[in-house]
Amino acid sequence: MKISIFLAASLLFFSCNKSNEVAIKLLRTEATDYNGVLLATEYVYNPEGRIIAIKQAENSATPAVAFNITYNGNEIAMLSNPKIDPVYNTSKEVHLTLDAKSNVLKAIGYTYSVGSYPYNSSTKKFNYDTLVYMYDAAGFLKETKQNFYDSSWTEHDNTNVGKGNTTISYTTVGGNVTAKDEYSVYTRIIINGGNTNLTGGTSEHHFNYKYTKAYPNKTDFKNATVLNELRDYHELLLDEKYQNMPEQVVIQSLEKDINGTVYFNYTSTGDVERIYNDNGLLSGADVLTPTTQYRKVRYFYNR
Repeated sequence: MKISIFLAASLLFFSCNKSNEVAIKLLRTEATDYNGVLLATEYVYNPEGRIIAIKQAENSATPAVAFNITYNGNEIAMLSNPKIDPVYNTSKEVHLTLDAKSNVLKAIGYTYSVGSYPYNSSTKKFNYDTLVYMYDAAGFLKETKQNFYDSSWTEHDNTNVGKGNTTISYTTVGGNVTAKDEYSVYTRIIINGGNTNLTGGTSEHHFNYKYTKAYPNKTDFKNATVLNELRDYHELLLDEKYQNMPEQVVIQSLEKDINGTVYFNYTSTGDVERIYNDNGLLSGADVLTPTTQYRKVRYFYNR
């Protein structure tokens, strides 16, 4: 499950192995988009080193809380601030269930949006979905299955209600994810005035990752579960078991309508240049893809 809140990339912090050293934490990230707008994200920790709040602001604005995070045994809850989206008042929440190794077993998400202005005040959107995770014998993520239902969009006398499911398979070779294959099936009922139409279709997205630059994956993943909910579409899940971070992803997308007719078939390539500091921390990621919203991401730590 992914929560869409502007930022993508591997947001993480690193703990030193030596007990006499202060653990290094990620305090802030800055991401610049294709229009030159800078999005700053700040992380707030509790005394145990867990992220309990995420703040965001654009350019020189005062950071506002975007998410609050709470912990209860093997469950994590992430709740958004309804005012973080300027166009809609949006309430988002994700409930994560973990196993004894802190692997996510299930994620349940809810989103409800209402237009913030007079011109869209009649617009209401609701989504509900469940995501289940499965792992192989070595502990690598093998597959996820997502179901969404009772998802709807309404505006005046127009209503769009949908349901569907998505399966994603991961291929891991030599400690790195080399491929991710996503298949979706969905249906929608569209009511426009007195007319009702049934639509839907299928989609395929195939991701192939390259590691020729062997960017290292040497970080402490204590908050990876939370940060994985904020990653960009081209970034893989944070997992300490992986050997490297990719520098390229090739994406092939195929869309078919409810009759099986192909209406979209496109292949794109995304390249990322990663920068590391003297402590081995990822200090920058430059995304060399024109269609990506955020082109430059910088990471700032407590020392």
